[in-house]
Amino acid sequence: MKRGQFTLFIILGIFIILIIGISYYYINNTSSSGASLSGEISVAPEAQEYYDEIDSCLEEIVETSIVDLGMQGGYYDVPEPYFDLELYKIPYFYNDGEEDNGMNVETFAGELNKYLERDFVPCVTEIEAYEKYFFIDEEDLETKISIFDTSIEVEMILPTEVKITNGSYDFEDYYYEAEYQIPKMLELKNKVLEYTVEYVDEIPMTKLMELFEEEEMEIEVNIDFNEVMYVINDVDYSYYFMVKYNWFEEE
Repeated sequence: MKRGQFTLFIILGIFIILIIGISYYYINNTSSSGASLSGEISVAPEAQEYYDEIDSCLEEIVETSIVDLGMQGGYYDVPEPYFDLELYKIPYFYNDGEEDNGMNVETFAGELNKYLERDFVPCVTEIEAYEKYFFIDEEDLETKISIFDTSIEVEMILPTEVKITNGSYDFEDYYYEAEYQIPKMLELKNKVLEYTVEYVDEIPMTKLMELFEEEEMEIEVNIDFNEVMYVINDVDYSYYFMVKYNWFEEE
């Protein structure tokens, strides 16, 4: 190897090291916002704890909202008629021969979005330990909800600035994935209603048991006079709705 070539390799090596060093410094000393629904959101280490506090709000709100939706047949705004439990309102999807069943995956996502828009920002603004560091632009709040066979993915976009002693950091993407089989539960709900229309004088328990055993879920049937509360149970999630028959004349 000639001396000139050896010198050239040294210069190239120093140049590469400089590029790597500059890149590392930039990544770790500037604010960053995340990728979308991959869940891989990169945040500068200095701001990570602040980001995590806001992200924990999303987890809390999503989980609470999905549970509430299950109690109310998938609705945030429950349509009449409904069975009032004070804390929850359970909709009638079949009422004296009339079926009223507009709940599907798209509607469920829309109702979940109502919870998130109502509760996410208040949760962030109530983080007492960090509130003096957070500056949020709630007017630019956006939500993206994707419901798959076994999961719900939620991305909230909330422009956020964190000001701490060693600098200012900006980020906006928050992501959470929850494992629920919402499409299957809604399909089973539809099948129960099909049986309701077909068997208006009885509850076909044998057919229901066979159906739910095949789908590896359970169903509870709570009967009170003409009214039946159905509860579809997965491992750690329940979905409620009401059916009202005309078996007996009310006095």
